[in-house]
Amino acid sequence: QEQAHQHALTLQQLKAQVAAQQQQWEAELQQVQQQQAGKLCKIQQQLDEQRVQYQQQAGDLHKMRQQLDEQRAQYQQQAGDLHKMRQQLDEQRAQHQQQAGELCKIQPQLEEQRMQHQQQLEQQQAQHQQQLGQQQAQHQQQLEEQQAQHQQ
Repeated sequence: QEQAHQHALTLQQLKAQVAAQQQQWEAELQQVQQQQAGKLCKIQQQLDEQRVQYQQQAGDLHKMRQQLDEQRAQYQQQAGDLHKMRQQLDEQRAQHQQQAGELCKIQPQLEEQRMQHQQQLEQQQAQHQQQLGQQQAQHQQQLEEQQAQHQQ
């Protein structure tokens, strides 16, 4: 009977030890779970912050891409304008060259006309001088005739 009593005692002690051990394990498990939950919470926060940063960066990149697209459009427009201007300048140069060629053609004609005018002027001057000489001679003759008549 004493043996049975001891056996019951050891059984109770074993049960108590097992219960104590189980409680300790549960406490440790709870502590570990709380620590892990805290860590998970921190990780979650970090991930949220990163997501916000990435979204912001994605937004910035989108803005930058838009700006670059706008700049490209501007440059293309400017390049188009420059191309038009170059075309206009080429056309003007061609016109000027054509006009210069026409002037070169006209130049000899103008020179010839000037020579003709010069000749005509010289001829007219010569005729005028001749007429003046004739008139003076006639006047002289008339004067002399009048003097001669007076003397008579």
